[in-house]
Amino acid sequence: MTQLNEPQPNNIHDERREQIKNAALKVFAHRGIIGTKMSMIAAEAGISQGLSYRYFKSKERYASYVEKFPIQ
Repeated sequence: MTQLNEPQPNNIHDERREQIKNAALKVFAHRGIIGTKMSMIAAEAGISQGLSYRYFKSKERYASYVEKFPIQ
């Protein structure tokens, strides 16, 4: 019998962070940092606002993280 490879928690976490990063970049590009709300990033990422706070505690932390990446 073959065992199923279960996804590693870090991989899921990294994938979700990437999903949120891409959403944040898109919203910041359209609305600017001041015009962006956490709820907008969460909606764009397709996650709940509560889950978004597990990854980033504030809009400023989103901005600090995504400033490392170019806007595409």
